[in-house]
Amino acid sequence: MPIKLRSSVKRSITVEDYVEYVEQHVDLADPDSIIESADMLKALSNNRTFIADQITRELKDCTSLQENNKYSPQVLMIANGKNFFVRANFWPSLDDAIVKSNGPESFFYNRAHDHNFDFLTIGHYGPGYDSDFYEYDHTNVIGYPGEKVDIKFKGRDSLAKDEIIFYRKSFDIHSQLPPESFSMSLNLMTDFQTTIFKTNQYFFDINNSSIIGLANRASGPLIIDVAAEVGDENTLDVLFEILNSNKQTSRVRVQTMASLCKVFPEKEASILQHISLSEDTILANNAKVRIERLSKC
Repeated sequence: MPIKLRSSVKRSITVEDYVEYVEQHVDLADPDSIIESADMLKALSNNRTFIADQITRELKDCTSLQENNKYSPQVLMIANGKNFFVRANFWPSLDDAIVKSNGPESFFYNRAHDHNFDFLTIGHYGPGYDSDFYEYDHTNVIGYPGEKVDIKFKGRDSLAKDEIIFYRKSFDIHSQLPPESFSMSLNLMTDFQTTIFKTNQYFFDINNSSIIGLANRASGPLIIDVAAEVGDENTLDVLFEILNSNKQTSRVRVQTMASLCKVFPEKEASILQHISLSEDTILANNAKVRIERLSKC
């Protein structure tokens, strides 16, 4: 279950103060260090005016409003630092017009998913949303739609105002429920691009304990799948080079392995056996899981 934290900090800091603190004092590759910084996220949340001030500034020039925001309008990008960024998430209730017009699924409600990064979040405004929490073993998953996953229910909890939760990368799953009224959370997001590109993020069907599909956006896996499907001999040679290249990310190599196994089912066992010996543990673990499932067929 995600780690629930409490902070009694009363002081308030600016966004600039917070970014400076994270850059100087937080090891973003160390979950314990991120957890230890919870008091400073609470101090930022104690600042009750900075979000309104930022929105007011940006509205003065709507042509550049949130121009560096890669997410949906549900997200307000606040600041960027080295290997992290700070954002606010908006959580409308079912009674809000925007939910009625777009549907609750547009706001990730009742869509169980994990995250391919660690992050720290605090309830900043409103009653906050509830979540049903689950856990799974990412290393034992290939990642295809319909794949059965051992998902363990861990309970329901809320992200009420001033409460803090640390979500663990590729381990915690949550299904968010709409709040009773409009709410807002603040997030410290780790942003190691090479790590994120290596790791899939999933939507889950909790009732059937299975994967629905990918939650993260990337064109690489689809392009590789298309290349294996329609490419010529030169294309397939390149795909085999990708599969055997340590310069490629694990995520790309896993997709390449899956695509080649689909195109060459008669060679699937030998491909998987070869890849199971890879020094890339993510790739090797995926191959071993596939080998085990092949043996049961």
